[in-house]
Amino acid sequence: MANHLLRVRDAPPVGVRWAHNFVKRQPELRTCWTRRYDYQRAKCDLPADWCIATTDNGWTTNAVGLDWIKHFDFHTAPRTKGKYRLLILDGHESHHSTEFELHCQQNNIITLCMPPHSSHLLQPLDVGCFGPLKQAYGRQVEDLMRAHINHVSKLEFLCSFRQAFFASSRRLTLPTALPWASKASIPW
Repeated sequence: MANHLLRVRDAPPVGVRWAHNFVKRQPELRTCWTRRYDYQRAKCDLPADWCIATTDNGWTTNAVGLDWIKHFDFHTAPRTKGKYRLLILDGHESHHSTEFELHCQQNNIITLCMPPHSSHLLQPLDVGCFGPLKQAYGRQVEDLMRAHINHVSKLEFLCSFRQAFFASSRRLTLPTALPWASKASIPW
């Protein structure tokens, strides 16, 4: 943005240390370092039955998808009413692996896949599930901003998301809104 403004004025571009020098020239601005977050404390903010995984490229792999369906199965099987469970998916490749589909078939999980590249249009859970979660997370971010935390780290995100999740799931009556779901079954 600074280079764009300078180009309009026909001035040379900014130097390598321009941001540092700008802050030094402005008495009302200051830099500060974030405090170190205790690893043991971070581990205590997540419930024991939550599973979080990372992949090399950031996209869900077939192996992570299989782990997820097993997690879903474990947490929803005891709450099943009737023989089958319905799972609505976005049609990602990891939901169509042979192992994923075999696990669903063997455990009476019926998958309903939305057409490819349409989840942003259909969004079947947006109103009853993700809407309240989005509002609750927004309140968490506002609290962080009031505490002068302007950059949300992964740990702060997880803590805020956890609080938002529980705050929104208390207001949501899952058996009425989603008869096949449990708190642990919603694919975050």
